[in-house]
Amino acid sequence: TFDIQNRCTGLWPSEAVESAFYLFFLASSLIGNVLIVAIFYKDKTLRTTVNCFMLNMCVSDLIIPVINLPLWITYNRSKTIMFITGFPSLGVSISVSLFSMVALAAERFRAIIFPMKPALFPQKKCYVAIAVMWLSSLAFFTYWVTDIIFTIPFCTNTEWNLKNDAFLITFVALMCLSVIAVTLFYLKMAIFLYRQKNSLHLASEVVKKRAKRNRKIITMLIIIVILFYVVWIPDYVMVFLYYINHFSIPCLYVWFSAVVLPITYPVINPIVYFVFIEKYRQGLRKILCCQN
Repeated sequence: TFDIQNRCTGLWPSEAVESAFYLFFLASSLIGNVLIVAIFYKDKTLRTTVNCFMLNMCVSDLIIPVINLPLWITYNRSKTIMFITGFPSLGVSISVSLFSMVALAAERFRAIIFPMKPALFPQKKCYVAIAVMWLSSLAFFTYWVTDIIFTIPFCTNTEWNLKNDAFLITFVALMCLSVIAVTLFYLKMAIFLYRQKNSLHLASEVVKKRAKRNRKIITMLIIIVILFYVVWIPDYVMVFLYYINHFSIPCLYVWFSAVVLPITYPVINPIVYFVFIEKYRQGLRKILCCQN
């Protein structure tokens, strides 16, 4: 079992506060992400490479309200939760979202820096890439859980620690490489668009509109990436401190980094889509007004 409350110091939020918090964000994240999926399904003009990968992130975010939040509510009542049930599903959600961010960054890099080259992910390849993201993430965490279930009874503490070390090192290495790749892609694009903006005064209106659209898309994607970093970096710092048996972690930091931030991410993400993409706003108005 995973009981981090026993590994921190200070006050932990009351059961009533936690339960209300979980239920509110469970409903909010479900509604927001389901609306994005419904709008994408109804509006066929949204089925571009960028929107497909963004939808993939929404679907992966649904893992949190569908699987993890019910587990955390159960933990809040019984004070015990199986670690191998909660962490792998969260890991799949994080992995798929991060892989989608890498694919988005690579595709936008191609479109902005090398616009004459063919798309990295035309529609069929986009669907294949999404399937690979899910299958690889599920296979990675399924292997880990299966390995734990079938080898724990036969492992010494040293062998178990080595297995756990190997898994964590591999996962963190993949995460770090993905984060570095995404950061470098967007840094290069931001520099290119900044320089381009200063040289557009003699360009045609079509070129200016395309550049403006690119800046808007990149701004939205950078905001999504920054939100992802803000949400998950504190959580992994906390997990690292927990993993090395650091017993003096403040409980409020644990609650904020391991609970509050991960729960708010799938709520904020759809809001970003609605703010930056007009077609999602139009789709939302149609759904709310019961229009066809």
